[in-house]
Order: sequence, then C-alpha cells, then structure tokens
Amino acid sequence: MKKKKTLLLIGAVCLAVVVAAAGILLLVKNSRSSAVTVYSVADFSIQEYWGSQSETYGAVFLDKLQTVYISDTQKVSEIYVKEGQQVKVGEPLLAYDTTLTDIALQKADIALQKLKLQHETAQQDLQTLNSLRPHSSVLITPNVTPSTLVPQTTPQCIRGSGTLDDPYYYLWGQSDLFTQQFLSSLFTVSPEPEPEPEPEPEPGEETDDPSEPEQTPAAPSTRTEVYAVFMVRESNALNGAILQSWGMHLLNNGGQITWSMYEASIPDSLLPEEPENTEPYYVESGSDYTAAELTQMRADKAQEIRDLEMQIRIAEVDYRQKQQELTNGVITSTIDGVVKSVSDPDEAYQNNLPVLTVSGGGGYYVKGAISELELDAMQPGQTVNVRSMENDMSYEASVVSISPYPTTDANSWSMGNTNVSYYPLTVFIDESATLRENEFVSITYESSGQSSDSFFLESQFLRSENGHHYVYVRGDNGKLENRPVNTGKSMDGMYTEILGGLSVEDFVAFPYGSGTKAGAATREGTIDEFYQF
Repeated sequence: MKKKKTLLLIGAVCLAVVVAAAGILLLVKNSRSSAVTVYSVADFSIQEYWGSQSETYGAVFLDKLQTVYISDTQKVSEIYVKEGQQVKVGEPLLAYDTTLTDIALQKADIALQKLKLQHETAQQDLQTLNSLRPHSSVLITPNVTPSTLVPQTTPQCIRGSGTLDDPYYYLWGQSDLFTQQFLSSLFTVSPEPEPEPEPEPEPGEETDDPSEPEQTPAAPSTRTEVYAVFMVRESNALNGAILQSWGMHLLNNGGQITWSMYEASIPDSLLPEEPENTEPYYVESGSDYTAAELTQMRADKAQEIRDLEMQIRIAEVDYRQKQQELTNGVITSTIDGVVKSVSDPDEAYQNNLPVLTVSGGGGYYVKGAISELELDAMQPGQTVNVRSMENDMSYEASVVSISPYPTTDANSWSMGNTNVSYYPLTVFIDESATLRENEFVSITYESSGQSSDSFFLESQFLRSENGHHYVYVRGDNGKLENRPVNTGKSMDGMYTEILGGLSVEDFVAFPYGSGTKAGAATREGTIDEFYQF
C-alpha cells in the first residue's frame, strides 16, 4: 500500500539546534541515571530504643489446683462442699442445670472455625505481602544513534520507467535546474545493457566462427510522454528526510516540450525510516506500594495474625466448656485437696470469679517461649509479670525453667524476628491468682537492653541471603559495596537492630532499586526524595 505524504521544507539550522540540545539533555540525564542514590543511615534509624521490656504469650494450665466457673447458660442447683472441707478425686463438688443446647455448641464451633479460616487467610496475605517488592519508577532515556547521511550527486534517477504507474523518481538538489538538455533526456529510452565481453581464449582453445557478423549496439529510442517525481532530501542523501517533492507530467511534441504538475505518491521503499522514539519514558516495576507502605502493611498484618491467634485460644476454651457443660450436670473434684473458697454463684459469675476452688498445694503454670537474643535476660527464679486476657488482671510470677532446646512452636511474636530460635519458658503463679485453665495470657519481662553501640535501622534497607543480612553501603571510594551486618532484635518487622558492620554516619542504598549493585557510582539523596515515590 502506498502512502501519500505532504512534505515541508525544514530549516537546517533549526534542526541542528534541536539535535544539539537533545544531545546535551541526553548526556546530562544519562550521567545522572547511572548513579545510585544513597541515604544517610541517621535519617532512617533509631539510635535510642525505648522498649526496655519484652513480651511473650502462653496458655494457663493448673497443677494441684481446680477452679470451677459457671457460664450464663448454667444455673447452680446444689453445692455439695464447704470452705475448708477435704475432698478426694471424683467427689462431687456442685450440680447445675443448663439451658445450653446443641445449637449453641454448633454456633461456638462455627465461630471457632471461622476464626481459624480468618487466621489462615491472614497468613496467606502476609506471605503475599512478603513476596511483594516496592514500587520502582525508572526514567529511561533512549540512546539513539542517528543515521549517517551520505550526500549524492544530483540530479540522480533512483528508479522508475517513466510511466504513470511507474514514474521516474529523481533525487533533486535545491540548486539543480531544469535545462532543455535535461528535459530532453527524460524522453530517451535507454537500450538494453550490452552483454559482458567474453574472455580471451586460452592458447589452443577453439574460437567462434570468425565468419559470424558482429552485433551492432541498438540506438536509443524516444517517447512522447513521461511522468517523473522529484524529491529534495536532507543533505542530498538517499536516506535523508524528504524536504520537498512534486510530480511532473511532460509531453514532447516534435521537440516542443510542455509540462504540468500532478499529485504524485511516493512508495514506502523511498520514504525515510520513521525515527526511533527519543523521548524519555518511565519503566514501572514492583508492586503498587512504596517500601514504607509495604513495611506498615506487613506490620499491620502480623498484628492481625497475633490478635486472631489470641481469639482462637479464647474460642477454643469456650467451645470445650460448652462441650463439657452439655455432657455433665455434676462437677467432681479432679484432685485430692482442700476447698479453699466457695462463693455465691450469681456474684461469682458477675465478677468473672470461680464459684469454688480446690487446692492440693499447687498453683498456675504458664508456658511461653523467648528469643535466643533474650536468653541472657532470663534465668530461673526471676520475677516476671503475667496479665490475663480475660479480666485484664496482672500477677507476679516466677520463672521455673528455660529449656536448653529450641522449639518450632514458640507462640512468641513480640519481637517478630523469624530469623532466630525460640526456647520454651515455664513460669509459676501461686493459687491466690484468679485464672482460668487454658486461658491465654501475656508474660512481660525486662529485656536484655540495647547495646550502647547498636541502633535500629528501617528493615527495608536490609537484604538477607542464606540467613545472613547485608546492606548496600557507600564505600570510601564513593562506590557502592555489599556489606554484611550483624543484626539483633526486630521491632514489629519495621526496624532491625544493627549490632555491627554499619554506623549511623554511613550512607545506604535501597537494596531493591534499579541499578543497585556493587561498584555502582553513588549520589546522596534526602529522606524527602526517598519517600516521593
């Protein structure tokens, strides 16, 4: 398919100015884009950690102690024991009537399963968030090499046979003239090219018959009508931009040449190649979120998971209590001991207290776990604080034991550091506390504190490989280098303690940026510049 194109003359001086300006802009942008931006560690770190306490969680279990609570669906019909009375295992303590139905138990089960599903979904969401990379917008400035323009001698016939369907196409110079001689030449049809001369025969080789007459070259013939298209191109080059073009219909009447203009089309093969896009453009990569947004989203999702795990523990206790309530209307003693207290059932229910308590000289135990980074802060006999999730009451407890072997089910998320091991911890609370079996509680204790030389860096500047952390930092030579760092605690995944390998005087690069690699040139940026994207 042929294109029709109106071509205008462009000033060569203006074109040269535009090209020169574009070249300078390209050079400046390329020199800037080759440098990786680094930021002051001091702007993205916390030098003083305010958290002097650490926290873990665990479930309550009773040892030589029995507490009896009632729910809003239970009505105590008889109490069989008195305060101070000795009881044996299996001896009845109280009887109750219940309004609880199978439907209520099914609702409790559905609520529990719903929480577990929400927990599973939240964990999957967190995995997705952890796999996302921050949004990156990189400015690309094309490095286009201009075509070489080779000037040609004009006028020059490029192609064509002079007919309307296949006119002559001439490369025409702006100083060329339509002389009588040139116009007359357009009507001359060149004969077929002469054949190549045959090579001289070798000695002894037979030759053609000398009696055969030699061929006489055919004389050129003339025509009376010619179509021609003339093109003025940039720099008189065959690949130059077409600055001007026109078509001419010429007639030869006995040597009298007349002509008229006609609208001629130019074949695609003679049109200059479309210039490549030289405008700078952005290449978007990563997710739709900035590094700061991803950090906050991950922290929020981790908190949501922790909250759901607590709700699941409470829902499990509620389900087991309802299950037991439906199967038994009499509660018996589970230990040999003394009835320590007996309360009015209605008052006990209103105050979330046990109706009666049987003690065999025991108390409450809570099992939690602590990070390996906190082992130095904990030892048997140490006093810790236990807070009930149900009534918000706090109690002093003492550390009974710390296992020398790590566990894979730590239930410890306060520091959120998944790169360290956790060790089982058991604490004891005496029987004067008011806690429920299987209740979920928190254990708070004094942490080991922050090293005087350490600080907390935003976690988005850290990368890990084979369990080891590293950063991209500006070296003494101004180039980017990959440097390993020693890490400690994590503050909800948003900040990580740096114990060595980096100082607040250093400058680091965002490790997921385009072009971030060892040996890259660097330039300093500001915190405002970082959070722009």
